[in-house]
Amino acid sequence: MSQVVLIHYNEIGLKGGNRRMFERQLQNNIQQKLNDLFVDESFFKPEVKWQYGRLYIENFVLTDCPAIKDCLQKTFGIANFVLAEKTMVDFDAIKQKITGFLCHFEAKPKNLKCGGGRSWQSFRVTSKRAQKDFPLTSQQINEQLGGFIQKETGARVDLKNPDIIFYVEIVNKSAFIYINLDHRVESDDDAVSIIQGAGGLPVGVSGKAVCLLSGGIDSPVAAWLAMKRGLQVCFIHFHSAPQTDTASQNKVKRIVGVLSRWQSPLNDNLTMTPFLDFQKKVLTKTIAKYRVILYRREMMRQAEKLAREIGAKAIITGEALGQVASQTIENLAVIEQAVILPVLRPLICFDKQEIIALAQKISTYEISTEPHQDCCSLFVPEHPATKANLADILKIEKSLNLDA
Repeated sequence: MSQVVLIHYNEIGLKGGNRRMFERQLQNNIQQKLNDLFVDESFFKPEVKWQYGRLYIENFVLTDCPAIKDCLQKTFGIANFVLAEKTMVDFDAIKQKITGFLCHFEAKPKNLKCGGGRSWQSFRVTSKRAQKDFPLTSQQINEQLGGFIQKETGARVDLKNPDIIFYVEIVNKSAFIYINLDHRVESDDDAVSIIQGAGGLPVGVSGKAVCLLSGGIDSPVAAWLAMKRGLQVCFIHFHSAPQTDTASQNKVKRIVGVLSRWQSPLNDNLTMTPFLDFQKKVLTKTIAKYRVILYRREMMRQAEKLAREIGAKAIITGEALGQVASQTIENLAVIEQAVILPVLRPLICFDKQEIIALAQKISTYEISTEPHQDCCSLFVPEHPATKANLADILKIEKSLNLDA
C-alpha cells in the first residue's frame, strides 16, 4: 500500500552532529510502542522508517489508524503527524495522488463544509524539495500542481487563507503528499488533518532519573515534564503501611500505569519503600517543626540509593516554590543537601492552577484527587519550620544515628 503515517519533528532537527542519535531514539521508541500495541497481529506489523529528516510508518490498515494516532500522541519528540500518500519522485505519479485526494472530496469542492455551510472554495500548494536533482523547483511544483487542481475543481488559489493546503515533500527518491484543512472547514476525518504531537525530546536521550511519587497532583506532572525533556523516569513511593491502608499504594500504581504510556519501552518501574519505622523514630526523638524536613531528606537518600543501583543520574520531585510551608527556598536547599545527585524540580515556578491543568491534560488528576492517607500526611506538624538551618538538621540527624 502507498499510504503511510508521516511524522515530523522540530527540536530534533535543530541538533548538530548528534542529530541521528536523537532520530534513532525516536524511531526506536515509536517502533517499540507499536510492537507492544500490535503484538497479536499476524500479518500487518506497522514498521517505522527514517527518510532524511522525517519518519514514516508503513504496513498497516486504515482500521489501525486510531490506535496509531493514540500511540503517536503519547510519544515525546513528535511535532506533528499526518496520513500521507507515498509515491515515486515522478510528477505524473504525484498528480495521480493529488487526484486521489480530490476523489476523496467527490472530485468537486462540495463535501467539506466551511463556515456558514459553504463548500471549500480555495486552496494552496506548499512543496518542499529536499532532493535537489528533481527537475522542478519548489515554486514550479506549486504553480503546476496549483493549475492542475484549479482545472479539476474550479477552486481558486488563496496563498494567505486557503480552505485546504496540499503538501508535497520530495526527498531521497520518494514523494509524500498530504493535505490539511483550515480550522473553518468542518471534517472529522483524520485522513485530512495534520495532528499535533506532544513535542519535546524522545524519552531516553537525556538519560534516566528517579521520581519521588506521592500519589498527589504534583509529582506525576513533574515526572511527565521530565519525560518530555527526554528522561526515562523510574518511580519510588514511600508508604506508611500498616499505619495507613493500601489505598495510596494502589493509587500510585494506577498513576504509574498512566504515565508509563508516555515512555518507551513501556516503563512501569515502581519501587515501594516502607517508611513508617523512620517516621516513628523522628516522631519520638525530634521536635515537631523539623519533621517534614527530616522526612524529605531521608526520602532523598533512599531515592539516591535506588538511582545508583539502576544507573539513574538525577532525582525528580514535585516541589513548587512556596506552595506549602515546607517548600521555601531555605528548606529546599537543606533538603537537597542530603544527596549528591542533582535534584530536578520541573514545577518549581508553576502555580497550582497550572499544575492542575497539566494533570487534567495527562489524565492523572482524577486519580490523584481520590482521597487517601499517605506517608506525607501522617505525623505532619501543625507549624512546620519554614527556614530550616542546615547545622541544626545535621545535629538532629546525628542524634538519630541514621547509619545504625
